[in-house]
Amino acid sequence: MNIVQGLMSIIRFTFMTRLKSKTFLVVSLVFFLIITGLINLPRLFSLFGSGESEPDAIAVLNGPSEVVQGLIAYYAQQENPAYRIIDMSGQSEQAAREKLAEKEIVGYLVFDEQAADFPSAVYKSRGTMEFNVLEELSTALNRVKQQILIEELDLPREQFERITSPVMLTSEQVLLTSDGDGKSIDEVMMAYLLVYVMIFFLYMAVIMYGQMIATEITAEKSSRVMEILISSVSPITQMAGKLIGICLLGLVQLLFFVAVIVGNFLLVPGNTDVIHEIGFDLSKLDSSLFYYFLIFYLIGYFTYGTLSAAIGSLVSRTEELNQAITPVMVLVIIAFFIAFSGTQNPNTPMITITSYVPFLAPLIMFVRIGMSDPALWEIWLSIAIQLAAIWGLSWLSAKIYRTGVLMYGKRPTLKELWKAMKAYGI
Repeated sequence: MNIVQGLMSIIRFTFMTRLKSKTFLVVSLVFFLIITGLINLPRLFSLFGSGESEPDAIAVLNGPSEVVQGLIAYYAQQENPAYRIIDMSGQSEQAAREKLAEKEIVGYLVFDEQAADFPSAVYKSRGTMEFNVLEELSTALNRVKQQILIEELDLPREQFERITSPVMLTSEQVLLTSDGDGKSIDEVMMAYLLVYVMIFFLYMAVIMYGQMIATEITAEKSSRVMEILISSVSPITQMAGKLIGICLLGLVQLLFFVAVIVGNFLLVPGNTDVIHEIGFDLSKLDSSLFYYFLIFYLIGYFTYGTLSAAIGSLVSRTEELNQAITPVMVLVIIAFFIAFSGTQNPNTPMITITSYVPFLAPLIMFVRIGMSDPALWEIWLSIAIQLAAIWGLSWLSAKIYRTGVLMYGKRPTLKELWKAMKAYGI
């Protein structure tokens, strides 16, 4: 059997074995259910919910009448108010606490009656970190205050509306690397959502398939199947075949997930309307983002896959594999968290520098492409560095693999591995 035939046999065997395995089918089914559930979550809520939910009640104890009526009017004018105001003027705080205990209200406002100007207020509830409620009430009180002051000045309604109408402020990206306009705020939001989904998928794929490669090699070694395999094809051909076979498996699974997403949006009635309502238009996205995703997916896979294969060849028992592969998983987690922080501010020096660092760049450079405007030479410099790193890792991993698959017993130290490599003439 020549090298090409051996390589193709290993690829075919690895791909078909994993494709038919129960683990692959169960994982695919679980992700199918998760993706379908997330996409249809709004519809599920509307189907099983009670329709229009009743806004939460907030009581006002001792506020000035114009403030209380102003708050009631403020929420009554809203199309879908989050809260409704209950006037408990003249009642004690104990009465409000009883309503709070009986869950008739979610909290109550107590005003400072001694204040000379617009009274300050304290919101009391059973919660501790209700920043959203405080922000909402602060906005409502500011609005009421403006209305009271403007009415005292006896301004016409038109002038009041002009003074209180919000200022329109949008943003647009400036491209320093080319002429023309950058992404609008809608395009940035779409890119943010897409990049977030993609880096999460990259992270999951690298962890899942890296672990799969290492587990398969360790299992073959522990069951002594490895001794039969290396008598047929060389260890290097085996490693390359496993990497390519599982890579093809990952691409098949990726296509399956894309088909599930597209199918849910196109085949389930109502989901297309949701896309239009949130302003999600794929035609506005730069198609190069998808190409770069595929490039950095393959780079990330082969970077971590070759390292996982080398580690898997050093372990004789699958029980020891998790401990051995932990440093690789830590690298993936570090890359994920840096990339996630990069979605908020992709132009910081840390994001720029780490986008060229092997093991980190597959996730972080992709974030820069999606959320910023790196120059073309920066992107291809990062790709070139990653390819060089993959070549170096493949060369090192191949030498470790050729030695590791022949070593049994406890996991060898680096010194023992180096001695074995010299003894085998590798």
